[in-house]
Amino acid sequence: QSKAFRWSTSINLTTDQNKLLSFPGLSTSSYAHTYVIGQPLNIKLAYHYLGVDPTTGIYQFAGTINPTDKTAVINLNPTYYGGISNSFSYKRFQLDFLFQFVKQRGANYYGTFSGFGQAYPGSMFNLPVQVLNHWQHPGDVAPVGVYTSGTNATQRNAVETYYPQSDAVYTDASFIRLKNLSLTYNLPNEISKKLGAQHIAVYLRGQDLLTFTNYFGFDPENQSSALPPLKYIIAGLRFTLQ
Repeated sequence: QSKAFRWSTSINLTTDQNKLLSFPGLSTSSYAHTYVIGQPLNIKLAYHYLGVDPTTGIYQFAGTINPTDKTAVINLNPTYYGGISNSFSYKRFQLDFLFQFVKQRGANYYGTFSGFGQAYPGSMFNLPVQVLNHWQHPGDVAPVGVYTSGTNATQRNAVETYYPQSDAVYTDASFIRLKNLSLTYNLPNEISKKLGAQHIAVYLRGQDLLTFTNYFGFDPENQSSALPPLKYIIAGLRFTLQ
């Protein structure tokens, strides 16, 4: 800090781990397909996705597709999370902002919309542009399987039931978000007093203004079909009366 300028920074960082050490009778309990001894509590057991069959265009998974075949363990605990806040003041100006960051994995669009939102690639519904890169002919290598309007029962079951329960839908959901920003100008005391106030400030505030992420979905924070946090920009006057 100096006579006219002041800068303050605060950083917080959190990382946590947990592990299921013991669960007598786990294999015969109703939690047999929920928890794994030696793994964290916040996990998801999923089918292991093998890709699109280049001959048929059908999604393939390891095993015979029953609950015991969910051998892929997805750790949904954040690796770390935290925030960096800065506060600057120069003469009558005050600037404050907070960046939030999270390193994590999560369910993407295909995981939050079970069965692609019940709209199979090939049916007359809105779908993400990624489904254009799809299997069309035997020998094709593509990330999206054969199109169907629902008449291909094998592919329909794969899209609707198995793919959303596989490890294919769990991807990097890390993000950095400009959570809050505030810019304030404090009017000189003589002007405030002339207007009958002890103190007057003009401010501009914003919330959820920017998000940096490679996440494929609506929002990496809530990872659901709900709307992302709304962006707010507010301008106002603050009067402190005598």
